[in-house]
Amino acid sequence: MDRLTEMEAFVQVVDHGGFTEAARRMRLSKSAVSKHVSALEARLGARLLALVAELTAAGVDPDTALRGALRGLVERVAPPSEPA
Repeated sequence: MDRLTEMEAFVQVVDHGGFTEAARRMRLSKSAVSKHVSALEARLGARLLALVAELTAAGVDPDTALRGALRGLVERVAPPSEPA
């Protein structure tokens, strides 16, 4: 699975409180989002989300780190904004 999509899925689930809204925003099925989050959890060797899409203690540090990584990637690939 694509690691970037795994990270994005995790952040979206946390931000939007569940898999349904995360899936809608990512234009993926709920099942696909779940698989991405599961793959990330397997890669990190820890359960990151509780059943209600809340962070577990193990999920707090990855959440912070992944947000920083995604922000950095967006800044690198986003076209520069035009001056106002």
